[in-house]
Amino acid sequence: MHPGVFAEDEIHLLCEEADRLAAFAGSACVRHLRDHSSMFRVLAKSSKILNLLSNSDLQPVRSILFDKTPSENWPVAWH
Repeated sequence: MHPGVFAEDEIHLLCEEADRLAAFAGSACVRHLRDHSSMFRVLAKSSKILNLLSNSDLQPVRSILFDKTPSENWPVAWH
């Protein structure tokens, strides 16, 4: 966890986009998230994300949305 990376308004916009994608997909899981959302595509290459990586040669390669709710919840191990 890295608190303070995103402002509250940024988190709100990301949550709205995630909700929109999950509703459109009709699923609690959306694979290839960046293919479905320019917001998440830009986020994956943003300095806010890349600065969290320990090596400048690293970059995000997968994007999956798990919309876990009280009615749709399952364990996902850290990976």
